[in-house]
Amino acid sequence: MMKNIVLIEPAAPGFHIYSRYLLPRLGLPIFGAMLKNRGYNVTIFHQDSAPLNWEKILTADLVGISTITSTATVAYSIISRIKSFNPSIPVIIGGPHVTFLADEAINKGADFVVRREGDETFPQLLNWLENSNSDIKLIDGISYKTGNKIFHNKDREYFQDLDSLPFPDFSLIVNYNKLANIALQTSRGCPFDCKFCSVIKMFGRNCRFHSADYTIEEIRYLKKMMGNKSVFFYDDNFCINTEKTKILLERIIRENLDLKWSAQARIEVGNDKELLTLMRKSGCTVLYIGFESINKDTLAAFHKKQNIDQYGESIKNIHKNKIRIHGMFVLGADTDDVNTAKQTADFSLKNKLDSVQFMILTPLPGTDTFNELKQENRIINYDWSLYDAHHVVFQPKLMSPFQLQVTSMLEAMPKFYSRIRAAKFALSSISSASIFLPSWKVKFNNFILTAYARRLIRKWKKANKEWLGILKVMDKLGIKRK
Repeated sequence: MMKNIVLIEPAAPGFHIYSRYLLPRLGLPIFGAMLKNRGYNVTIFHQDSAPLNWEKILTADLVGISTITSTATVAYSIISRIKSFNPSIPVIIGGPHVTFLADEAINKGADFVVRREGDETFPQLLNWLENSNSDIKLIDGISYKTGNKIFHNKDREYFQDLDSLPFPDFSLIVNYNKLANIALQTSRGCPFDCKFCSVIKMFGRNCRFHSADYTIEEIRYLKKMMGNKSVFFYDDNFCINTEKTKILLERIIRENLDLKWSAQARIEVGNDKELLTLMRKSGCTVLYIGFESINKDTLAAFHKKQNIDQYGESIKNIHKNKIRIHGMFVLGADTDDVNTAKQTADFSLKNKLDSVQFMILTPLPGTDTFNELKQENRIINYDWSLYDAHHVVFQPKLMSPFQLQVTSMLEAMPKFYSRIRAAKFALSSISSASIFLPSWKVKFNNFILTAYARRLIRKWKKANKEWLGILKVMDKLGIKRK
């Protein structure tokens, strides 16, 4: 019988602006809790939090790896090392990247790929590995190789009974005390179909929800395990069902859970004043808003159905409730040009967004964007480590890759996180320190954030000097395609 299981979430290679923000995805802590409840010894490595212990990995009875596109190259190198030292260790890999490129993962050495959700697939596959008492073709949602042929069993139906899942066990993660936040999720799926996103294909269009009772108990459980850290709701859209969200927030308030929390949401949340009031009273500190673009044509091209004309009023309403806004924008659409990044930074400053990320459009496997750009022969680099929304890996229509890279990462970001902005926050925090303490804290935190962001931008530029040089040469020589 298998006894010792190691689960790994690889780190992205090189430096990126989230390198020090330690927040693991939820799949492995949930699987770890399942396995622990069944009597297995489970160790989870979140590679950004702790280095891999190769003695433990190479003596494990099974290794599971979860990867997104930007961590795929590291995941494959881990598999290669495992197989070179001990080929008999079964390696199972899952996550968005290999869901859509299962053949690649098998050819890189994985024994099995768990596609889409693994809540039922992973335990069923583990049982088969231990007992081999059924036909492997009966396990939905996996890919594997027999002889020289790769087989893809039919997709598994989406898991419905979310409340039957155990709470994620972060204590199984090596150095879990370093994690930045308590992370949990109240729903899966998304009814929207943004062109650059793979959520629908990974988790489905129909949303499934945890009950408020489950989430309240999960919060209590995780606070006891992790301490009084801030909570981050991992939902792709925390307010996808506003009535359910309001019920949950009312419970958080009524039961005095004393939370500071943040979540991702659409800008329409700013139109619901009752919801905003509940957010403020329940402890919401930051909303990560997917604006994506300030260009109506770009939003239409992204299949992003939201009204730009309501941006300003919604932002004001959110700020009135003392909730900070982290604006998320995607640059590089076919309707974007060399002025778009600057215009987006100007918009962000004018509307007093508290923080931003100007992400470069990235053709992630499984998305319509990937399929379209691949068909048009516009993808210029298939090095998955560059697919982190910080590097241009395709040929834009109205500018060169170098122009998109520079205007987004080296002009728009520094423009928003400017020295002047940092100085203003520093001076205003000093002037308000003895008058209104909460205001002082907010302004001082914004000063720290701005200074830190500027430092990260400088580090990114230094770490990517060679990459910038390559794009510059391509631009100079007029090279558009690989």
